[in-house]
Amino acid sequence: MSTKISGVTKAAADSGDIASAVLDAAGDLSTQSDVLRSAVDSFVNEMKSA
Repeated sequence: MSTKISGVTKAAADSGDIASAVLDAAGDLSTQSDVLRSAVDSFVNEMKSA
């Protein structure tokens, strides 16, 4: 029984680690999206001015 409990405990910890990694990746993606949006906006504004 204790082997099963430790297995569940490890699985829960692993799930938490994976969730944290996904959250970090989502934050990075959001930052990259903001940078890309700014670059596209600048490009479009330059094209309008030309």
